[in-house]
Amino acid sequence: MAKKKNPNAVALGKLGGSKGGKIRAFKLTPEKRSEIARNAVLARWAKSKKKVQGKDMRMKPDLSSNIADKQNQAGPLSDAPASGKSAVAVAGSESATRLSEEMNSFLKQLFAQGRFLEESFGRICRDGCPREEFGTLLYVHCLVSSFREDPDHFPRDRKRLVNSGNIPKSQLKSVPRRMRAVADTIESINATILAPANDIKLAPYDAQRQIAREYLIRRYETLPGILRLYSWHLEKFSKFASRTAKRLTPGQVNAVELVRYVEDHTGSPHYEDVSNLLDQGWRVAGRRLARRRDAGEPPSTPRFLSTAGLTKLYQRWAKYVCGPRRTAGS
Repeated sequence: MAKKKNPNAVALGKLGGSKGGKIRAFKLTPEKRSEIARNAVLARWAKSKKKVQGKDMRMKPDLSSNIADKQNQAGPLSDAPASGKSAVAVAGSESATRLSEEMNSFLKQLFAQGRFLEESFGRICRDGCPREEFGTLLYVHCLVSSFREDPDHFPRDRKRLVNSGNIPKSQLKSVPRRMRAVADTIESINATILAPANDIKLAPYDAQRQIAREYLIRRYETLPGILRLYSWHLEKFSKFASRTAKRLTPGQVNAVELVRYVEDHTGSPHYEDVSNLLDQGWRVAGRRLARRRDAGEPPSTPRFLSTAGLTKLYQRWAKYVCGPRRTAGS
């Protein structure tokens, strides 16, 4: 049986304890009071952390067995962590393998069109082009270029390299003028009290947001000048691009890039060999696409894939499309 306490003694003890605690705190130095408070906080944190850890251990299930089961059920990818390969690396390897298989199938169909094509391909590879890399580039260029020649996917006005996409030419011509009009209007608004920058300037000072506010103020004040510069650049570059590369198509760009690749690796552009491979490669790739779409015969190959046409195209556009030719030491 618990001993009953004297209520008078309990009240007297509380009275003395409350006075003693205040007197002790008053006599302590500020450094000592801070140390005591810091120790108390650390003790409370340690106690609460133990409680949380104990609660988590009770609530969390054992996941090790579940992970092991899932790894055993993963199939071919279950060995990836053990060999140091992630799922992304395995997927990339599978894509590369599939591309290599498609390239070999493409070359097989290409060489079936004539022995001279296999000889042209072999000459380029013997002179310095890696077979796997050059074959993949040839396959991808032929496939993409043949696809872009399909009028169902790319109308005539979209086949050219320089085009405005879905924006009509009349609207593209009017954009610079309209942008300059908007710039004049914004500049007039910025000169009044309604300028958005004034709203930021009149806001209460906040040290954490001051840098962002100053950035916005500068952008608002320079916006008219940026719009005028953009309109001028758009107008000038549209005229230059239309005048310089008016009839250049992505297929021509692909052909120029392939000739430059061959020249960089072999020291010679091999115009005749590349022309033969591209001409028949477009036909083979076009037939492959036509079979996938259940369509008829693919469109005929363009005239620039002839030896003379490819030579003229490369000599005219190589420096614009590919930049300066690489030297042996670069």
